[in-house]
Amino acid sequence: MADQVAVRTAALDTALVEAAAAGRTQVVMLACGMDARAYRLDWPAGTRVFQVDFAAVLDFRTRALRAAGASPRCEVVDVATDLREDWGAALRAAGFDPTARTAWLAEGLVYGLPSVAADGLLDAISALSAPGSTLALDHGEDGELLRAARTAVSPDFTDLWQGGPRTDLDVWFRRAGWAPLIRDIGLVAVEYGRPTPQAFDPRRAGTGRGWLIQAMRQPLPAGDVPQGLAGASAP
Repeated sequence: MADQVAVRTAALDTALVEAAAAGRTQVVMLACGMDARAYRLDWPAGTRVFQVDFAAVLDFRTRALRAAGASPRCEVVDVATDLREDWGAALRAAGFDPTARTAWLAEGLVYGLPSVAADGLLDAISALSAPGSTLALDHGEDGELLRAARTAVSPDFTDLWQGGPRTDLDVWFRRAGWAPLIRDIGLVAVEYGRPTPQAFDPRRAGTGRGWLIQAMRQPLPAGDVPQGLAGASAP
């Protein structure tokens, strides 16, 4: 599990910073948990990061960061809400502008959702995304090794993997109006000089497939192609 988290962290860091540098300085991190990217990444001037999660999670993290003497490196807006409810309304009430290009992050999220909930999440993001917005996330299939690892961390984690989208990922994104770049996490690990995450290593028994994904909202303004998505074609 650690190898997967290490690779996805580096890849999603790059995706967000590149998106912000290209003018997508409105950033939304969904179910952000203990994410500290607002405090550790080199954000361009004017970046505004919306951190969306339960109030108790946001309060705990704020106290922990203050106790550590950490300071944000961009404007931070905490949005206390429940993704099972109308979180879009809470986001807009906090100052989110749905007409502005946005860089979205959904890390460690979609595979924890049933397929219907995953579809609903993508639809909600799409409804709030101006053309040229980007979405960065990870996804993976469950397997024997991964279930064993979750159980070793805590028995409560065993059944948390609900599988997410049931359709082909490329089809899933394109139906919602996104052009995706879907990369095998093992190949991304090689780029970083890291070992292939064991849970997603096809050379091992009891594994599934894992991916890192960047997608851009269609239609794009002329000439507006994020650096990491230059190879992704329009639907």
